[in-house]
Amino acid sequence: MKKGRKRLRIPVIRRIYADLFDTIMARSSERDFLDKEIDYEKIDVIMESARWAPSWQNKQCWEYIVVKNKNLIKEIAKSSSFVNLWIAKAPCIIVSCADPSLSGFRDGLPYFLVDTAIATEHLVLAATALGFGTCWVGAFNEEKIKELLEIPENIRIVALIPIGYPVPQKPTRVTVTNLILSSNRRKWTDEFVHWEKW
Repeated sequence: MKKGRKRLRIPVIRRIYADLFDTIMARSSERDFLDKEIDYEKIDVIMESARWAPSWQNKQCWEYIVVKNKNLIKEIAKSSSFVNLWIAKAPCIIVSCADPSLSGFRDGLPYFLVDTAIATEHLVLAATALGFGTCWVGAFNEEKIKELLEIPENIRIVALIPIGYPVPQKPTRVTVTNLILSSNRRKWTDEFVHWEKW
């Protein structure tokens, strides 16, 4: 940490950017949802937020498939890692895809992943602001899901985003899963921000 700098405490940030920062802090990986339908109008709002994301030469390489069919959701869950079988109970899954030909490369780094991740985080934050829970899922069988959802060969699946109304009281299995897969601890900014040089 730079000498003389103080850590910017959360209350100070909240006073400056209350709504945005509250939404960012409220976002968490939810793995249990109420059996409650999601209105198409709210999904439209969520998808609109992705539309405004920046991208390589503004080519907007992302594509999204909104899946609400319960049978399809169960099949998607079967194609995922065994630790992600819980997604079968999600009322909706947003399948985040990309057309790599509509993005570029920088020193061998494929930017379709960056472009789509930015747009997907936009929609995740919009979902949080509307009171939904989400979880970013990266462990899945891409070929099986592509076949299941008839996704063209040239399109890549970047992530699965189960979405729904979160269960207020977490059952023990969800608490244990959360402990295994993640931690709520966040680094302080002085642990990862460098000023002027590394």
